[in-house]
Amino acid sequence: MLEEEVIPFLVKEAGGLGVLTSRLIRCWGESESGIAERLGDLFETSTNPTVAFLASAAEIKVRLTARAGTGEEAAALLDPLEGEVRRRLGRAVFAVGEETIEGLVLRLCRERGWKLGTAESATGGMVAQRVTSVPGASEAFVGSIVAYTAALKTSLLGVPAEVIAEEGVVSEEVALAMAEGGAPGLGADVVVAVTGSAGPEPGGAPVGTMVVAVRTPERSAARTFLMPPDRERARAFASTAALQAVRLALTGEWW
Repeated sequence: MLEEEVIPFLVKEAGGLGVLTSRLIRCWGESESGIAERLGDLFETSTNPTVAFLASAAEIKVRLTARAGTGEEAAALLDPLEGEVRRRLGRAVFAVGEETIEGLVLRLCRERGWKLGTAESATGGMVAQRVTSVPGASEAFVGSIVAYTAALKTSLLGVPAEVIAEEGVVSEEVALAMAEGGAPGLGADVVVAVTGSAGPEPGGAPVGTMVVAVRTPERSAARTFLMPPDRERARAFASTAALQAVRLALTGEWW
């Protein structure tokens, strides 16, 4: 029944035999509405290829889909549209295809010969979990220190108690100290640190406030993000922001 009835029916409805090919353009640092505004005319007027938007954990994916007789013909349709999307979105594009931000960060570390570690508080090891989900992560990733309390930030990461007292645990100063202190403890060249207030009660800052710092052998920098005031979404978004911050540090873009 499948071969004699269902498949011929679907082929007929689809307009005949052919190849359907999709390509994902992965973006970060722009809202879904912002990207949709930049690509609005392409979304409305492109029929083959088509343009669609997908959002998950602070990453925006632009999916281009083409139908053609062969894979090569589909690629020929997708290439110029991809070029135009890249031109409009610029540095917001960090990968095309199936390469994730985790895999990209590990690849960049391997290319530099640098080892990566994480020093996490509010995310509780989520950044390390995402990195270690990539096969072969041990080639570049050395480990993580999850210092959830202020006391552990001091004893494990060397964050001065007076800095915590003066600035509060949710601050760029503390995040930078976590990243710097994690380097010798982990034996890492690059350390990304996350501290924040995930909620439901404010932890020294409004719920959703997350601070990310990255330390490399070349420089260190921190940035404060205002994530959705929902515990799991704030933590998930912060883990994405942390990985993207490492990417920007490794490519020399920073913020």
